[in-house]
Amino acid sequence: MNWERGLGVANLVIVGITLVGGGYEWLTFKHTFEDQTLKQLAYQNEQLKIALGTDEQKPIEYTGDLTVTQIKKYPDGTVLYDVSYDVTDKNTSKSLIHVTYTSAELYLGDTSAREPAFGAAFSINDAPDPWHPQDSGLISWRRIAYEANVDDGPTNPTVMKWMHDHGYTSISHGGLTGTLSSGTSNEYMPEFLIRAKPSQYVDVVVSFGVDDSLDVASPNVGLVDDSLWLVNAETDKHDDAAAKSGPHTHGSTKSHNRALLAQRRRTPT
Repeated sequence: MNWERGLGVANLVIVGITLVGGGYEWLTFKHTFEDQTLKQLAYQNEQLKIALGTDEQKPIEYTGDLTVTQIKKYPDGTVLYDVSYDVTDKNTSKSLIHVTYTSAELYLGDTSAREPAFGAAFSINDAPDPWHPQDSGLISWRRIAYEANVDDGPTNPTVMKWMHDHGYTSISHGGLTGTLSSGTSNEYMPEFLIRAKPSQYVDVVVSFGVDDSLDVASPNVGLVDDSLWLVNAETDKHDDAAAKSGPHTHGSTKSHNRALLAQRRRTPT
């Protein structure tokens, strides 16, 4: 009888231990699940702030530096130029961001043969970009080269249609695409060789989108461009004599969201 009672007590102890262990595992799972849920909600909240434009910080900042170098002069007066545009973006938000596409366009500009009357002026207009047509002005622009990139993995069909609509028939992986954690940066430098006249202009336009955003008025779309009159191009660095006396001139960076800039210009202060 005592033996049976002892066995019963032992079984009760085992059941108690099992219940306690199961309860501990349940509490651990519950705590982990709640922690992950809170983190996910916090991330979604940050993304919502960015989408609505209510985040205190822009999700991404970016700058560009254009360099144009003379490589070779031809008897007909044209010159072979190396055109490179060093673009850096930085995640200034508090959460992860994912750049899903990038494009870089090279434009060549010819100045108008018209001359302004005394006291008149012509606007030196920017090159077009994927969202804005060419403005009227002194320069007539035409796109002569481009690079288009998407991130690795499946691409949003809407983004692919947008790229095809803009004539991007050759699409690769790379550019500024990828995931950036808070405070980190990425760099992209498209480079082109172009034969042109010193009297012409070049302009490089780089655009990119976070989380497949295609709305240029959104802070999730980046647009940066830079232009240069080829007369002011650098001398070939491999020419020692010229390199010592040649100018080191970069185009002035115009890093902005054109839609927002135009809105500010239309808004009285």
